[in-house]
Amino acid sequence: MIEMKNVKVVQTKLGASEYAEFKNLAKRFGLNIKDALRNAVELWMREKTHPEDDPLLRLKPVDYGDDRVSERVDEILYGLKK
Repeated sequence: MIEMKNVKVVQTKLGASEYAEFKNLAKRFGLNIKDALRNAVELWMREKTHPEDDPLLRLKPVDYGDDRVSERVDEILYGLKK
């Protein structure tokens, strides 16, 4: 939830057809215009965040010491031999 003392009000202009389409889409998902716009801003910010900031991309690979480990899994699961 947003703290009311730290809120900034923003405005923008949309074309009539753009507004109508956005309003209908928001309504279809059970949202009012304000909440749909907030969701859109949050999604846009996540998309524009630099990938290097993503902790998932900082993971290092694990060395299991066996270059054929995936082939061995296939052999066990599917009875395949190469």
